[in-house]
Amino acid sequence: MNTTKKSAMSDMKDFDKFMNKVNNLENIVNGMVSGDAEVEAEAIRKADRAIKKADPNKNIGFDRTVINKKAFDEPAASSRDPMLFTEPHTDQTTFMDALEADANRRAEERRRRYEKADMIKEEGNVFFKNAEYERALVRYNSAISVAKDKVSLYTNRAAVYMKMEKYDKVISDCDFAAQIEPDWVKAYYLKARALQKQAKFKKAKKYFMKMSEYDEKKVKVVEGLLKELEIAQQVHAREEEANKLLSSGDHVGTKTIDQVLTSLREREQKVKYEDGDCCFYTVGFGLLESLCIDDKSRTLFRTQGGFELVLDEIKLVKDCLRSKDPTTFQTDLVVSIVALISSTCKELNENMKYLLRQQHTSEILLHLFSWHDQRVIIELMRFFYFASLSQQDRSVLYECLDICSISKSLLKVGLRQNKRMTSSTFHNFTIDQRFLKMMSGNDGKTECFLLLTDFLDTCGKDQIIRKTCINSALNMCENKQLSNALSKEGKFCATLQRMIINEGDSALFISMTSICYSLVKSGYKPDQNLFNYLSENITTSYQMAKRVEIVKLLSAVTEHHPEYVDKLQEREGLLKQIHQLVKNNEDPGLRTFALKLLCAVSKDHADKLSFLPQVDKKYKLLREILAREADGLNAIDQGHVALLLGNISKMDGLVGPLARNDNVCSEVIRRLLVLCRDLPDKVSRVNCAISLAKLAKAHPRFLYHLRMNDGINILSRQDPSEL
Repeated sequence: MNTTKKSAMSDMKDFDKFMNKVNNLENIVNGMVSGDAEVEAEAIRKADRAIKKADPNKNIGFDRTVINKKAFDEPAASSRDPMLFTEPHTDQTTFMDALEADANRRAEERRRRYEKADMIKEEGNVFFKNAEYERALVRYNSAISVAKDKVSLYTNRAAVYMKMEKYDKVISDCDFAAQIEPDWVKAYYLKARALQKQAKFKKAKKYFMKMSEYDEKKVKVVEGLLKELEIAQQVHAREEEANKLLSSGDHVGTKTIDQVLTSLREREQKVKYEDGDCCFYTVGFGLLESLCIDDKSRTLFRTQGGFELVLDEIKLVKDCLRSKDPTTFQTDLVVSIVALISSTCKELNENMKYLLRQQHTSEILLHLFSWHDQRVIIELMRFFYFASLSQQDRSVLYECLDICSISKSLLKVGLRQNKRMTSSTFHNFTIDQRFLKMMSGNDGKTECFLLLTDFLDTCGKDQIIRKTCINSALNMCENKQLSNALSKEGKFCATLQRMIINEGDSALFISMTSICYSLVKSGYKPDQNLFNYLSENITTSYQMAKRVEIVKLLSAVTEHHPEYVDKLQEREGLLKQIHQLVKNNEDPGLRTFALKLLCAVSKDHADKLSFLPQVDKKYKLLREILAREADGLNAIDQGHVALLLGNISKMDGLVGPLARNDNVCSEVIRRLLVLCRDLPDKVSRVNCAISLAKLAKAHPRFLYHLRMNDGINILSRQDPSEL
């Protein structure tokens, strides 16, 4: 039995012994304060016996408490009743006072021990972060010797053992930590990980689930861990099956894979670095590719050291992979290598993970993009395309490679060949927020934008490439930093504008206008041609979804670039058409953006809305919107209506239809007051308050109804920060 295990067992015995003493003492104390005279007397006798049993001369490292000293003193004659006390005794008050003093002293000692242990632990943490696990272990051991009851020290040491692949020791430390503190979740996590590494999957699942039993916030984390555990179990099962088949020879090709790997290794001892050797390895790797036809054979390739052989064990192969001026034979060899790793990693995440975590894989893959041989490039593109199809494989790519540099290299070579495959690969990357975040902080994003623009400019009539590239840009616009950067790329924005104006495919048009909407909100200013196109097609588009996107984009343009409002109000009849869209009940979004456009015009050109009293008698439509439930899009629309009413209040001809009718005037004031309180959006509440103030100023009847409904007091109680 090793020293660490003996120490752990000794710690456990000491802990159990200590807990027994604590339990006995707790029973005595509870008895002494029970309120039952007989129980209290019995508890006092137990306390006296325990003290008498103790050796008063034993050196315990500190001065004896009052409990021990008093226990052996003779009581004063005046207080002693020979009928009751025939042996040394401790009265209840003295015992409790001494107990409290002893507890305080112990707490202070514990605090000092913990402080010292924490200082040592921090030293261990630094070593751990620097992957100096042996030195970290020494410090954690020292910390434990100072504070054996500090639970975090044991899980920290268990984490070191985990890195050192000493899984039994991980489990031992975690068990001890859980016994000290049963709700210490980290102990269950590390124990489950160690059990997983030992292929004890059923037990690992049990301890992963214990995490959520003690901490409900860990439910989602545990769900992810259980999925990982299931995958690990499947991988282990495949490895076991592959090894069994290798031993039995029942599976076609298993023996051959092992034999080919052995032959390639043996050849390394005789190699002369001639073209014939390149041919030998080229044929050998090609044979391996043809044999790796399913998960079992691909798993066997990995477990028998196939990746190490290809990337690290054979000097000739290593030199070829790093060559800057390869011969034809070297090129053939590299083509066979890339084809092999692509085949062995396809739809098998554990192989992909194993390959990419090899020391030089990232460097080799990036270097091969500089080769001019089309066969090498095509195999590389196939490798990354198949990897991009799986979210798990993409995660490994992000973890192990400089994925931004890889993406840039892919787009560069993709312009020359296989545009569809390249654009699909890049699009698959942009699906992930992790990729977008990595790209947003990378200096190479500008070049990626330009390359993506080149794809759009050169794809001709290939709708698949166009849609794929546009969807990639749409995904990138979900990241604020990328959207801001893209809005400053004039070449991309010009290409996008041209495509919007000329696009006939409705789905693609909607995607492109959504991108343009994001770019306008990020600062991009469209030119007059796009504005004219949108203005002319605002009501002529027969597809509702397309019409919504046009109005949405126009509203963003007028909001962020007010100079376009002047151009909008100059178009005769256009404002009436926009008002007609407010009546639309087919798509609530269309009404929202149409109202937003009217608000933009009314801010400085309220006179251009002089048609409103004619097309909307007594503003029935606007009042209906105000009367709806204050939620969702209704709440946003109500804020816009309030803003619109406030803006047109300065025009007597526009506010008159409301002011002349007492009932209508009262209805509007009351509803705006209610919305000041009920609207969920702060901006909309502010719009209602400002509208009330403007209406009251515009006409005395509005002021009268505001006073009648206690509106002055209501508005005065509004949060000043909102106004």
